[in-house]
Amino acid sequence: MQFTAIVFHNIEADMEPETFTGTVIFFSSKLNFGFIKRENLPDLFFHFSDIEMQGYKFLDKEDVVKYSLGVNHHGQPKAINIQKISSGKAVPLKKA
Repeated sequence: MQFTAIVFHNIEADMEPETFTGTVIFFSSKLNFGFIKRENLPDLFFHFSDIEMQGYKFLDKEDVVKYSLGVNHHGQPKAINIQKISSGKAVPLKKA
C-alpha cells in the first residue's frame, strides 16, 4: 500500500494584513475608545487596547494613524493594530 502526503498551504496566513491611514477625530482615555476619519468612508470605531504603543496609550485629535481592519464582538468593523504616524497638533514656535 502506498500513501501520498498532501500538504495544504494557507497563503492568507503568510500575508501581512492590509493597512490603511486615517485621522483621529475623537479619543477618550476615560471611555477607552475613539473614532478614525476615513476618506470617503464612514468613521471607524477603535478600542484603546488596539493601539500599539509603549506605556500610556493615548491619541490626540488630528493624529494621523496607520491601522488594519478587524471586527468587534457584534461583527461590525473596527480599527486594529493602530500605530501613530504623525501628530496632528501644531507645535508652537519658540522665539529665538
